[in-house]
Amino acid sequence: MNIRKIGCLLLAILCLNFGILNQAEAAITPERIGGFTRYDTSVLICKNGWQESSDYAVVVSGQDFQDALCAVPLAKKYNAPILLTSKDKLDNPVQWINLNKELYRLKVKKIFLIGGENSISSDIEHEFIDRGIEITRIDGKDKYDTSFKIAEIVGVENGIVMVNEKNYSDSITISSIAASKGMPLILVPKTIDSDFQKNIENINKYIPKVYVVGDSNLISDDIINKFNNVDRILGKDEYEISVNVLEKFQNDINYDTVYLANEDDLSDGLLGSAMAALTSSPIILIKDRYDSRIQDYLRNKLDLIRKINVLGGQGVISDSTLESILLISKNEIINDSIVNTSMNEGEVNSIGKGIEHSDYNQLDESTKTVQEESKYIISLINNSKIDLSAKISDHEEKALGSMQKDVTIQVAGMNIQTTGWLVIDNTGIREVVKIPDILRPYLPKEVQEKQYIIMDPLAIISNGDNSSSDFRDMANFEDNFQPQFESFLKKYSEGWNSGFDFITYKGLMRMDTEEGPKYAKTYNLKLTDVTFKSILDYTQKNFIQDKDFISFVKQLLITFIDLSKDGNKDLQKKQLENIFAIMSSHPETALSNMKNFMDAVKNVNIIGDNGVDITYNICDGYIVGENGTVDLNTSIGKIISVMNSVSEKGEKITVDNIKSALDLGFNFSVESYNRNKSVEINLPEVTKTNSIDYNEIVKINNNKKK
Repeated sequence: MNIRKIGCLLLAILCLNFGILNQAEAAITPERIGGFTRYDTSVLICKNGWQESSDYAVVVSGQDFQDALCAVPLAKKYNAPILLTSKDKLDNPVQWINLNKELYRLKVKKIFLIGGENSISSDIEHEFIDRGIEITRIDGKDKYDTSFKIAEIVGVENGIVMVNEKNYSDSITISSIAASKGMPLILVPKTIDSDFQKNIENINKYIPKVYVVGDSNLISDDIINKFNNVDRILGKDEYEISVNVLEKFQNDINYDTVYLANEDDLSDGLLGSAMAALTSSPIILIKDRYDSRIQDYLRNKLDLIRKINVLGGQGVISDSTLESILLISKNEIINDSIVNTSMNEGEVNSIGKGIEHSDYNQLDESTKTVQEESKYIISLINNSKIDLSAKISDHEEKALGSMQKDVTIQVAGMNIQTTGWLVIDNTGIREVVKIPDILRPYLPKEVQEKQYIIMDPLAIISNGDNSSSDFRDMANFEDNFQPQFESFLKKYSEGWNSGFDFITYKGLMRMDTEEGPKYAKTYNLKLTDVTFKSILDYTQKNFIQDKDFISFVKQLLITFIDLSKDGNKDLQKKQLENIFAIMSSHPETALSNMKNFMDAVKNVNIIGDNGVDITYNICDGYIVGENGTVDLNTSIGKIISVMNSVSEKGEKITVDNIKSALDLGFNFSVESYNRNKSVEINLPEVTKTNSIDYNEIVKINNNKKK
């Protein structure tokens, strides 16, 4: 098979993906929704949850929440926000103005007032009526009666939830769940009177299911015995009850977004529950001194959580509390190293096949798909250092993508600086490298006066063949192949299990950025020489035994051959079919060959004593930071000997004089920023006067050797 041609095509696909980081796992970036007062917080929650209009609103007292505890299912029934008001508008004029602004923004037509005139005055009610808003006041003889009146409006056909009057935390924890399931909350006293008894009798025959939160010390058996289908949720304390409530309804909960509120501030939890119910999200109550059970629960759900909303300001839930309960650690590496730069919209220039001029193709904002900047710092163990700053811009039209890299290499007392540009457009791939001044004296005379070297990576690999003719075919193939590959990789990875835990989750890491603190999921990858070979062995065996994997790889290679436009492609495809046919019909032979290889490589060191130790920071679905150590230490001669030992036929490489060893260890860190923002890449104007083609340099060197 024409390996060089396939390599050329593979490089093209890699280049087309240049700069695009596949989405990894979703990150958790806690966001605060909180104002200076609870009234401000209620407005901010409303703006976040109800960004457009709402015909309904639920208004409760900002000073007495007992009547409002059961208002969350009512708000969910009408997709309404819960807003706070003081008893009288003169008690808090600023709050009153902000409340009315929010009602006006929402275009509210009807308000449910929760509580009697001791909670919300009649003056407030008449102010709303005068504005043309319909008012329904829900006011019972007491808070228990109010909960029954709300239940009548919500309906009990989906069941009810009974909570103790004193356990406010239980009410908040289950409120968003009950609301999303269309179940009202009933407040229950320690002992029941005739009015409560009558209310139970009025609704009992319509209730299919009753959930009771707490043991008989909170809600007596005398009460629940009046119902037929009862499910009591127990716990030793409020934390265990809270976790058990969440576990009981875990199949009904959408963990995409989680809300955190302070257990001692009922208002934020109550207001946030209404927004959480919109998306069937859980609301979890915490204190400044967190409980390990809540922490463990959150840790176990982190793979499902994509966003955390913190209800209230620093005075309600401090950053230190948040960092403790979410296992956030200070990231000293990233803390001060984000490059402070301003990115403006700019032109992306395309280099044509000729080098006499530059074609400037300005692209609209709408053509941008991914924008990103990165800074790479590689500190070699031998005291050399490479600083690399990269700007990447990927587009859908004209220039498919472009990259600029500013590189500084400090080695052997020299400071080498250069810049490279890579552009992918409809004509192919072009790379421009600025010649470092410090290297000019060592270059051929014909090159010393030039500023830039022009390269066509595809033409170099294909030994000068014209590669642009089928470049568009490769681009189209990449567009079609990418989703297929991602789908296959996801399916394959779900069944991949080497038995080695070489990646561990380390919790959330705090990253201080210009936009404020960000919290990234942090994973650590560790490999030793032994674990690397064990994983390699497992993957090879798994490949042979996985028919879908074999079929996918075979089809991919056949497509490569078709794209190559090679005159012998029919023969190459036939040979390929034979190879895979033998592999499928005689897997034991393939496994035996791979076993021979693994046996041969077992005593060859590949990874050095320091191993591979890399930390990944994932935020907003992308890898935004990497840092770690890579230590490679192997004998090239021994590797060649291994290849010779498993080679069935053909010439073997002589290794007598090969004593070189690959001994490379380095520490590195990578940070990515300005993703999906405009990134300016300034391509130089290249001409025959100031540049030279790489192939010309090769010809010059070859002529000197003759």
